[in-house]
Amino acid sequence: MKRNLIAIAIVALAACARPQGAPPVPAANTAPILIGETVMVFPVQRGMVPVADTSARHFTIEQGKLDAELAYWLPQLGNNVKWVLPEQIQRAITRSPTLEIDIQNLAVGAFGRAQVKRIGDPLFGDLRKLSAVLNARIAVIPVAAEQIGTTQETARVQVATAVINALSGNVLWFGVIESEAEAQGQEAGVASAAQAFARTFAPRRN
Repeated sequence: MKRNLIAIAIVALAACARPQGAPPVPAANTAPILIGETVMVFPVQRGMVPVADTSARHFTIEQGKLDAELAYWLPQLGNNVKWVLPEQIQRAITRSPTLEIDIQNLAVGAFGRAQVKRIGDPLFGDLRKLSAVLNARIAVIPVAAEQIGTTQETARVQVATAVINALSGNVLWFGVIESEAEAQGQEAGVASAAQAFARTFAPRRN
């Protein structure tokens, strides 16, 4: 995946990833490089707004499919980041039931409505508590994921993603990561999007 193309896609898609009339989402030209960080990666959130323009055709991705691909590809392609994957996050919550956090239904609705530069409660409180338990400063949340295009066979998988400093609540980046055009069908598209996800935050150094 060429970095310039990713940046162009992020800016263009993030600009339309909102209901009609809402302010544009803030998107840096490039995503933050997370090499050397300990990063909490949350599951794709349920019940979110569509990723892109509602004039396009949207195809639902099977629940859990992208989460499974991310759990595989992040350690493979981004082994210079310490990823704390959803299964590990959930184990920590199970051991400490007073946390009362549903990691599949975080309060991320604001990302579909307006610009978000700093999150508030309850999302900030949830991330801050998990950060303390897991000793992780950064949270990466796929707030929505869909296939978008003309047909399901040719549609590209797009993942609207937020990167948040869990200690301050500052939104470090919000944008859309997508699969390669050559990845045909949902299975190949989801795998391609997961690989692009890993390369976006932990690019290989030459």
